[in-house]
Amino acid sequence: PEELGHYALAAEHYCHFTSPIRRYPDLLVHRAFDALTASHSQRATGPGPDELRIAGEHCSATERRAERAERELVKVKMLNYLTRRIGDRFSAVITGIAEYGFFCLLEEIPAEGLVHISTLDDDFYDFDRGAQAIIGRRSGRTHQLGEAVQVIVARVDVDRRQLDLRLAGSRAARQIESVRREGAAVKAPDAARAAEASVPRKRPPRRAKDAVKKPAKTRRPGRRGGGKG
Repeated sequence: PEELGHYALAAEHYCHFTSPIRRYPDLLVHRAFDALTASHSQRATGPGPDELRIAGEHCSATERRAERAERELVKVKMLNYLTRRIGDRFSAVITGIAEYGFFCLLEEIPAEGLVHISTLDDDFYDFDRGAQAIIGRRSGRTHQLGEAVQVIVARVDVDRRQLDLRLAGSRAARQIESVRREGAAVKAPDAARAAEASVPRKRPPRRAKDAVKKPAKTRRPGRRGGGKG
C-alpha cells in the first residue's frame, strides 16, 4: 500500500496504530517497531516491504469481508422482524431514485425498502435523472431525495433480502391495511375464546344428597314353646 501521509495532521509520513489487541494491522506495526528498537545483539529481522504489503492487503480484504458479513446479518435480523409488521405504517425518508421507483429508509429501524413506481396509482410518473426525482405527468407531483414520506410494509422476502413498501394513501396501501384490519378482527374472537378457555372454571359445589332413612327392620315375635296338653 502507498504511504500517503496524514492530511489532517499535515504529516508527510504517518503510520497509525493504537493497541495491539484491537486489530492485526496494529500488531504488525508493533512488531516492526520492536524489531527496529531492539539492541544490536538482540535485533530481530523485521518484516520486509513485500511482506508488509502482502499482510496489509490480506488484512484489508479480511476487514471488508467482516464488514459485509456484519451488514448482511443486521439486514437479515431486521427483515425477520418486519415479517411480523406487514401492514404497519412507518415514517421514512427517500434515499434513492430510479426509473422503477424510489428507495426509502425507515426511521424506526434502519431498513431500506422499495416503493415500486407501478404502485403509485395517482398518476403516471417519469424519471428525471438530472433532478433525481420522479414527476407525475398530470399532477406534476414530485418525489425526490430527502423527502419525508409515510409508507406501509407490503412484503418481506428474507431469502432475497427484499423489502417492498407502499406509499401511504395509495390504493395498494389501503388494500393492505384493510386486509390487516380484517385479519385482526377475525383473530380477536379466537383470542377471546382462547383467553376464556385458559381461565380455570370453578366447579359448582356438590349438592348434599338427601339422607334417605331406611325403615327399621321389625323383629318377628319369637314362637313360644309348649306342647299339646
